[in-house]
Amino acid sequence: MARLAPIFHLALGLLLLTGVSCTATRKFLKAKPAHVSDFIERDSTMILDTLGSGPFHYSWRTTSARTLQRERECTEIWIAPVDLRYLRPTSKPLAAWQESQGLERPVQQVVTMLHTEFSRAFASSPRYRLVSRRGPRTLELHLALVEFNQTNSAGNVGKTVAGSFVGPLAMIAGPFVKGTIAIEGKLKVTGTNDLVYQFTDSEHDRITFVSARSYQALGFADLAIKDWANQLELMTRTPATVGVRDSPYVWLNPL
Repeated sequence: MARLAPIFHLALGLLLLTGVSCTATRKFLKAKPAHVSDFIERDSTMILDTLGSGPFHYSWRTTSARTLQRERECTEIWIAPVDLRYLRPTSKPLAAWQESQGLERPVQQVVTMLHTEFSRAFASSPRYRLVSRRGPRTLELHLALVEFNQTNSAGNVGKTVAGSFVGPLAMIAGPFVKGTIAIEGKLKVTGTNDLVYQFTDSEHDRITFVSARSYQALGFADLAIKDWANQLELMTRTPATVGVRDSPYVWLNPL
């Protein structure tokens, strides 16, 4: 069985890189959508991205000409402190058990990563100037962390060891040790409370052959947050008809 592992991984890689269907691959490999929290406004009008044309599970964009005009007049962007009011308890049994044994749930580290990475992405934006205070021509970015389960690094070590004996069957343990993270975000015009855009998205540990991130509780979250920040910044200066691609589902970088 162990001899089949390289063949299995090669076949999986070819499937993901070539793919019979981009949509089918996306549905199979991307994390499932998280339940939409009350942080999101008008969630009944949000559209599920079923065509793979955008990077987020759900998104909503205003059609108000007045709001769009006000958004076009904005030259600055301000990032609010990350909202934790909608964060749900740990839902992964193994992660919850570890936390009950004294392993800290590093929520504040995730909050810092979110604010730092989105600030980094918009600091180099050709569309907006990142500011620390809101003004009359400011667009506000509000983020909420709604789900976070840290990667069970010890479980991944065990899965890797088991792979040497049972081969691909060790992947059955994957869903139990994977970390998951879900955020929601809104873009608003300062002073008017006009909602320009909002989104929700979830990510988990990506399929990988060998990666140091598999053995770090926050490794997957760091990667997901960097991608979210880059994607949203790109979306603010990309025509809606062009779209922004989602993150890759396979991670070949060993770091």
